[in-house]
Amino acid sequence: MSYVASVSWEQCAVRAATEGRTLILEGLEKAERNVLPVLNNLLENREMQLEDGRFLMSAQRYDKLLQDHTKTEMDAWNIVRVSENFRVIALGLPVPRYSGNPLDPPLRSRFQARDIYYLPFKDQLELLYSVGANVSTEKVSQLLSFATTLCSQESSMLGLPNFPLDSLSAAVQILDSFPMMSIKHAIHWLYPYTILLGHEGKMAVEGILKRFELQDSGSSVLPEEIVRVERMTENHVAQASVTVRIADREVTIKVPAGNRTLSQPCTSERFVQTLSHKQLLAEMMQSHMVKDICLIGGKGCGKTVIAKTFADTLGYNIEPIMLYQDMTARDLLQQRYTLPNGDTAWRSSPLVTAALEGKLVLLDGIHRVNAGTLAVLQSQVQTNKRLLPRFISSLLPGSPSSSSSSSCHKCQPALLHVAPRCRVPGPRLWNHLLIHDRELSLYDGSRLLRKDRYMRLKEELQMSDEQLQKRSIFPIHPAFRIIALAEPPVIGSATQQWLGPEFLTMFFFHYMKPLVKSEEIQVIKEMVPSIPQEALDKLLSFTHRLRETQDPTAQSLAASLSTRQLLRISRRLSQYPDENLHDAVTKACLSRFLPSLARSALEKNLADASIEISADNNLELESEDYKCEVASGFLRIGAVSAPIYNAHEKTKVPDVLFYDNIQHMVTMEDMLKDFLLGEHLLLVGNQGVGKNKIVDRFLHLLNRPREYIQLHRDTTVQTLTLQPSVKDGLIVYEDSPLVKAVKLGHVLVIDEADKAPTNVTCILKTLVENGEMILADGRRILANSAHVDGRENVIVIHPDFRMIVLANRPGFPFLGNDFFGTLGDIFSCHAVDNPKPHSELKMLRQYGPNVPEPILQKLVAAFGELRSLADQGIINYPYSTREVVNIVKHLQTCDVSKFFRVGSQHSVYTAPFALADLKFPSEGLSRVVRNVFDFDSYNDDLREILTNTLHKYGIPIGAKPTNVQLAKELPLPEQTFMGHWTVGQSRNGTQKLLCPAETHHIDIKGPALMNIQEYPIERHEGRSQTFTEECASWRLPLDEINIICDIATSHENEENTLYVATCNPVSLHFMDTAGKSGYVVDLSDILPRTARGVWHPFLTVAPLGSPLKGQVILHEQQSNTILLLDTTGRALRLLVPLSEEMTSKKSSWWHKEDAETYKMCKEFSHKNWLVFYKENGNSLTVLDVLEGRTHTISLPINLKTVFLVAEDRWLLVESQTNR
Repeated sequence: MSYVASVSWEQCAVRAATEGRTLILEGLEKAERNVLPVLNNLLENREMQLEDGRFLMSAQRYDKLLQDHTKTEMDAWNIVRVSENFRVIALGLPVPRYSGNPLDPPLRSRFQARDIYYLPFKDQLELLYSVGANVSTEKVSQLLSFATTLCSQESSMLGLPNFPLDSLSAAVQILDSFPMMSIKHAIHWLYPYTILLGHEGKMAVEGILKRFELQDSGSSVLPEEIVRVERMTENHVAQASVTVRIADREVTIKVPAGNRTLSQPCTSERFVQTLSHKQLLAEMMQSHMVKDICLIGGKGCGKTVIAKTFADTLGYNIEPIMLYQDMTARDLLQQRYTLPNGDTAWRSSPLVTAALEGKLVLLDGIHRVNAGTLAVLQSQVQTNKRLLPRFISSLLPGSPSSSSSSSCHKCQPALLHVAPRCRVPGPRLWNHLLIHDRELSLYDGSRLLRKDRYMRLKEELQMSDEQLQKRSIFPIHPAFRIIALAEPPVIGSATQQWLGPEFLTMFFFHYMKPLVKSEEIQVIKEMVPSIPQEALDKLLSFTHRLRETQDPTAQSLAASLSTRQLLRISRRLSQYPDENLHDAVTKACLSRFLPSLARSALEKNLADASIEISADNNLELESEDYKCEVASGFLRIGAVSAPIYNAHEKTKVPDVLFYDNIQHMVTMEDMLKDFLLGEHLLLVGNQGVGKNKIVDRFLHLLNRPREYIQLHRDTTVQTLTLQPSVKDGLIVYEDSPLVKAVKLGHVLVIDEADKAPTNVTCILKTLVENGEMILADGRRILANSAHVDGRENVIVIHPDFRMIVLANRPGFPFLGNDFFGTLGDIFSCHAVDNPKPHSELKMLRQYGPNVPEPILQKLVAAFGELRSLADQGIINYPYSTREVVNIVKHLQTCDVSKFFRVGSQHSVYTAPFALADLKFPSEGLSRVVRNVFDFDSYNDDLREILTNTLHKYGIPIGAKPTNVQLAKELPLPEQTFMGHWTVGQSRNGTQKLLCPAETHHIDIKGPALMNIQEYPIERHEGRSQTFTEECASWRLPLDEINIICDIATSHENEENTLYVATCNPVSLHFMDTAGKSGYVVDLSDILPRTARGVWHPFLTVAPLGSPLKGQVILHEQQSNTILLLDTTGRALRLLVPLSEEMTSKKSSWWHKEDAETYKMCKEFSHKNWLVFYKENGNSLTVLDVLEGRTHTISLPINLKTVFLVAEDRWLLVESQTNR
């Protein structure tokens, strides 16, 4: 757009055609097959219709028309002449040997092909000899032989990528300055096969090294450290004289430097230099002398810190650029923007600005970006990229050497060169191999040239700098350098094996290994001096055990414990010494959402490292320990306090309905600890567990304003930082919530972070880690105001700025991306889970104060089991607290008296509010739960699981009004008079009998400790789908030969315990009717069967009451054995009464006809006394368990049955008369 009108600008193809130049099409294999055919007619007939209405015509036809028409007429017809000197040279790689798109047949047929192979061995060797005069010829020959072998056909058949031959001269140049250095080490910089290839590939390369005697016999001679750095100026170019110690010698080299003050090694306060760091910096300085650098290392190992230290040492200003997957070449070079008058223009990217100003560019995440995008940089970083096309173009018509043009140029208009990743220049251009080919063509027509070529062009054309700049020709600063940061390639991966032959030609590669244990201890102790030594030793022993193991599962866990993460854990342990190390490690690894195998491996390694879980975690947390108190300008959550923020924009402070519960309190206390340490937070959890509510409540308590942004699938880097809108015909960029939070010091809440592509959210890394970010409108966010230096369009990060990111856990059924795996180590991570049953029940009581307690308990228990099934992988959907809260909120508006009955009393709950206040008076529990579970109504298998689970806890899903099963009603006959009785009077009067009584003490034998075994049980509600007299049922683990002798229940403080006595074998089962576990005591050794198998013990049970809660009396009817079992203390005692009446005859055990039967009356066992009698006996024995006495009452009759009607009224039935 120019002056509010659309204007078309000629691109390179049109300019070359009209002005008779050579068009070079580079990277032909990277273009889509349907893009380049637009040039087909221009290539063959020299004709092309342009979008602005002009028509390109071949020179021959144009000249013929010019004979009959004037030039003015031809211009009026928009006909443009194509020069007869126009030629096209295309450069490409052979596909499929290399990745890319094959040539479109119509396009291919319009070219003549030339296969450009590597330079002959002899010529290449002479070139390397001239470069490395101080290197022995034998070493140079061995090095070239090794490189040539890797470029052979046999090596490519083994799957080995080609060796970057055009980087050999740079390596020999380093060896020329350091002739004592190991050649194998230099090979690693050019060809990092140890991280590039698999085991077989490594063995193949090692074999080639051994064949050419390049294996180091002893210890490799490597650079040790940078001794000193001094400023120097040569030809008005800032340089640095760097002295490197190697093999007890000091070697001084000259390297490019920045404009800032140089800093000496080991003087940075933010960087702890270990031996490996010193060596790495010295190696980077060697590579910096001749080529750009790529630093490869795992997440959080310190790549960015090393690069910044390197830049500070040489006085460079850093230009960080975060790369992402959908970044295009346009994003990397220039961006389109709108001027105030409506015109559009190009804005140079930070990369172009850095090239002009001589900065050090930090390309962070080069492993993420598309290879085709980085192809635009190859002319910046790759040597001799365009030397051959330039040499050929100098021979074409119109040049002084046109007579040397080959015949193929005379007969065909286009030439296609297909070559490996090696560019072979013409003979007079070989000197370009010694330096980088810095050249770049921009979209606005500007060209950036290497400094020496710019000066030569300036001399040849006799133009000033202003005149060249008017022609859009600019020099690239000679100090300009690139450092790329990348993670190691994944061997065997089709998508993450980013290090290919094209990348190998662009950089010198340095691998940053994880620190050894001693170095990591040094770094942590210097950065966090006050960390407890014992905790540090355990932490590092555990971490390095994971890193050194061969178990792939354990190695994946080690990726979550990078040096950055270890420093975060150490800072927290230093600030809070009572922090449990086990909790810190599991939080960093997000163990709650690990697969079961990985979680088991983590727990095993933690136990091996003596990192144990805190004993407090096994105890129920008391609500009194976790309270939110705001007093005197301070907030206290648990044991952590923080000052209340003085917010200016109080309207942005969130205020949400939140019911405190213990588990959420603990989470907010952990968040507050990290918040006070200056960390940015990441909350990961399933849907509906309360992540948003926790964050809003947290910010509300702190009085912190919030900026909120929700990500989605279509979120881009531009929309994440700016929000474009059109005002008065102009595109205006408004600050996104991210920029507003940065400016004003608010807390940025990023929700659904896992829904956006990770290549978009990864730009948050520069903001969190480096405090820098470049916005789409050209503005820059900086953390340090000292780096502003009067620059425009700079936003300084407010010191109060914080970021809280919310994401769902990785894995199915969540369809998002693995945000934690990509960026988890730059945040302090917190796993948010559903509240535990007691916390969830307390919260639901507040959401539904009028919902009956048993219904809340059923919902909590049912949803707890469904979540357990989801964790086991039986069902996919993890039912959350949000669903159960919605059910309770719905029930709160219903007439709960219509569907609630509990226990055997059939008591009906009456709502304390009028039905007129209800919104849904006819809704019942079975209909309300369908709001959640109807999603799964068409999945038969899942529906069956859900129905069985809900029915188990008495939730009547699927119940209908017709599902009522009661006994049939029978009509009563008409009343008839049968007679009358007189109560309390008799003809002979009342007869009173005197019964003597004796009192004896009980002899107690024991105790004997019993083995009480626990087993799981499931409660099945009898009224879940139909209404019957049965309330609930359990299935006990009984065999077919087991016989149930007796059943008893006890009721104490709303706790119902069921006791079941069995024989064959003799045992006692007991359980809490509301629990999930049953217990069994085997009494076979106490009451064995007789040898002849005649006598079978028959057991009855009587539970006692307070203060003997949990104790039961066991009575064997034939032997009259009385046992006292303490189910809590697992102790069994034998009660032996001293009265003769209570002692059975031993002979009756062996003779069935003489067997005696003793009975126990247990109606008042809850008051700790029982009555015993013998059938056909004439006495009653009252056992007072609490006092330890028996009272024996002698009777004048023989007893058949005794009924305890009341405590003071007993009904006795005589055996002979049955009266």
